[in-house]
Amino acid sequence: MLDVLRRTLVQPQGSRAVRGVVAVPQTQYEVVFCLWLLSFERQLAAVLDKTYDIIPVLVDIARSTGKEKVIRVVVSTLSNLLLAPDANVPSMLVGGVPACLRTLAVGRSFKDEDLKAALAQLTEDLAGHSGVMTTWDEYCAEVASGKLHWSPAHRSEQFWKMHVARMDEADHRIVRQLAQVLGRDDETALAVACHDLAQYVKFNPDGKRLLARIGAKAQVMALMTSEFPEVRYEALMCVQQIMLNAWRN
Repeated sequence: MLDVLRRTLVQPQGSRAVRGVVAVPQTQYEVVFCLWLLSFERQLAAVLDKTYDIIPVLVDIARSTGKEKVIRVVVSTLSNLLLAPDANVPSMLVGGVPACLRTLAVGRSFKDEDLKAALAQLTEDLAGHSGVMTTWDEYCAEVASGKLHWSPAHRSEQFWKMHVARMDEADHRIVRQLAQVLGRDDETALAVACHDLAQYVKFNPDGKRLLARIGAKAQVMALMTSEFPEVRYEALMCVQQIMLNAWRN
C-alpha cells in the first residue's frame, strides 16, 4: 500500500516518480482509508510507522493534495496513530506533522467543518505531547525516531557540553539508539549519527570503550567507505575523534 501511495506523489518536475497509478486522489483516498482502518488496532498503530515509515508519506500527501476527503482521512489516520504516543509522537515531530497542520489550517479554506474540527483537535493533542519538551527532550525524540536531520542541537558545542553525560543514562540508551541508526540506508541519518557519536567521544573520555563494546566503532569504520560523501566524511571525523581520544588517554 505504501508503494502505491508513493507512486501517486507528484514530483517537483511535475511528473510522477513511478508509472502505473491513475485517478490519483481516489487512489490516495482508498489506500489511506485502509491504513486508517488498520490504525484502530492499538498494537498495529504502535508499529506501523516504525516498520513502514508511513508518517512522512501521509504528510506529503496532505501537503500536495487538493481533495478535502483525502486530507480528512490522512488527519484521521494521524489522530489514531497519536493514540500510541510513545511510538509515534517522535516520528510526528521529526516528520513535520506540526508544520503541516499549521499550513493546512492557515493556508487552506476548507468547506468541511468536520475537517476543520479534526485539524484543530489533532493540533491540540499533538501540542499536548510536545509542548513541554526541552531541547534535550526534542533531541531524544529525534534519535528515538531514527529519522535524524541536521537540527541545531547537533552542531552546537554548548549542547554537547551540557548534555553529553545524559547520554549514559538508562544503560546508554541514546548512544545505543544512535548505533542502531548506523544500520539504516538514509544518507543524512547516517551522517548525523556518526557526527553525534564523534561528539559523544569528544566530551566523554570513556565513550570510545562503549562504542567498541556495542559494535558501533566497527560500524563507523565500515562507513568510511560509504557511497555517500557526507557519510564518509562524518565517519572519518568520528574515527579521528576515537583515535585522538585514545592518544590523549
